[in-house]
Amino acid sequence: MRPADTPDDHRHLRESPAPLRAPFPRWCVRHRLIAVPLGLLALGGTIAGAAAAGSAYSDGYDAHRATRTPRRP
Repeated sequence: MRPADTPDDHRHLRESPAPLRAPFPRWCVRHRLIAVPLGLLALGGTIAGAAAAGSAYSDGYDAHRATRTPRRP
């Protein structure tokens, strides 16, 4: 039995190619003056959307009503 920290156990981490996950973070670092305000704008939009929705959202429903079949006329 091999110890858990052998390099072979971490093979799945090396299989994903780095070029597929590198462009976006690299762009964000290079364009900090654009990326930071865009991130803050997205955060503000999320907060504003949550405030606009308020407590109107409800996830409650009557399970008995949902499973009943309608009567035929």
